[in-house]
Amino acid sequence: MNELVTNQPPATATDSDKSDADDILEALGEDEIVDYITGDAVKETEKEKVRQRIVRGLLHEYGIPVEHMASDFPVVVGTSSGRRRTKKADIAIFDSDEHTQDNLRRVVICKPEPKNGSKVTKIRTYEQATKELDELKELMGDEDAPELKNGLWTNGSDLFYLHKEIGRWGATFEPRADWPQGSESLGSRSVASHARLRRGEHASVLFLVFF
Repeated sequence: MNELVTNQPPATATDSDKSDADDILEALGEDEIVDYITGDAVKETEKEKVRQRIVRGLLHEYGIPVEHMASDFPVVVGTSSGRRRTKKADIAIFDSDEHTQDNLRRVVICKPEPKNGSKVTKIRTYEQATKELDELKELMGDEDAPELKNGLWTNGSDLFYLHKEIGRWGATFEPRADWPQGSESLGSRSVASHARLRRGEHASVLFLVFF
């Protein structure tokens, strides 16, 4: 269980940042949240809640700029029969703001958080998540996508990280406890420019928990 909390002092927002944030929040419907990547309103589903939580973590914990991310990015993958088809990455991460498959470096599969009622959620092991890991491996591809090295499958409770290596006999996938930091930090970029939060949330409070 990893608990990540952004305990940094809030960045100073410009008047323009505040005005843009106010406009976005005012335009939201009751069943909408703001996509952290695009700044657009999206339907608030259980899966979307998980996706937005992960995106905030990628930005504030790993230093990956949102300009290097895309939602529902189509990835061309191979099949056991040799045919190729397209699968969508819920979050795709690139090495620049040029969003092409050649620049794809990490992918995330997001699922809705399980509803357990009064039951306590049990964190599964990698051995107990064969189906989920097979789905992630298919999305990450094999030796045809050598630069796509890191993947994550999560439902908000479970987080399964995989790292891919290409060797003589093709691709191998290794379970990892975490991801490496992003290759590019935010530098002096204002975090306030990314403070696109749901109606009623305070823009100076940034809190993230990975269960």
